Amino acid sequence: MALSSSNKVLLMIIPALSFLTAYFVKCFVQLEPLQQILLILAVLVSLSSASLINVVRNFLIVTFYLIKYKLKAPNTRDALKEHSYSGIVMPSDIDILGHMNNSRYLLKADYARTYYFAHFGKTKDYVRTGHFPLVTASTVRYRKSLEIFQPFKIKTKLVHWDDESIYLEQRYVARFKDIEDFVYCIVLLKMKIYKGGLKELIGQLPELEGEKPTQKDELKSFIAYIEASSNTLRNERKTE
Repeated sequence: MALSSSNKVLLMIIPALSFLTAYFVKCFVQLEPLQQILLILAVLVSLSSASLINVVRNFLIVTFYLIKYKLKAPNTRDALKEHSYSGIVMPSDIDILGHMNNSRYLLKADYARTYYFAHFGKTKDYVRTGHFPLVTASTVRYRKSLEIFQPFKIKTKLVHWDDESIYLEQRYVARFKDIEDFVYCIVLLKMKIYKGGLKELIGQLPELEGEKPTQKDELKSFIAYIEASSNTLRNERKTE
């Protein structure tokens, strides 16, 4: 007996759902208990497309990490050390191709930076003094796509600074075949110190008084691009 169109669709969907469920369970059991609870809550919230709920979800994620590091201060506060943020690709992160949407990489990198600064217990100081870093430029290289329910880490590191700005490198890493920390994506950012400069930030992160890390070629090109772009825009304004 010939199958109806709806039955054919079901035969296609059921294996896909079974695969996703098995993959989700595999990722789920690798998480810590607190992360499992947060993941379940995030999945439930992700099922809704309401913009307000998405805003609330993002607020709760940021608030969670701020509270976590206020209540439990880490052993190290070295601003030059790499810092790791753990995440997982949610259904709301996926685009029409089944991969994590390009814009979500920047959103989650923003979470990781909040986590990074909260790690040093400096968020209160930024708010009190008004000398906090704001992103003024960024570049992203997408090397390989992250899939739904795939766990990943964002490794954030301070790689350079000048009189007014700091530069961060953020790497998305996850398992790929036999490679434990394969680099899926790299984000480079310039963050200007709002209402101040490096002197104001040094009081909060004294490590910046030391010797700067050696600049990689990618960072040199990024800085050169920013300067070239600024010059182009200045010249355009002069000719208007």
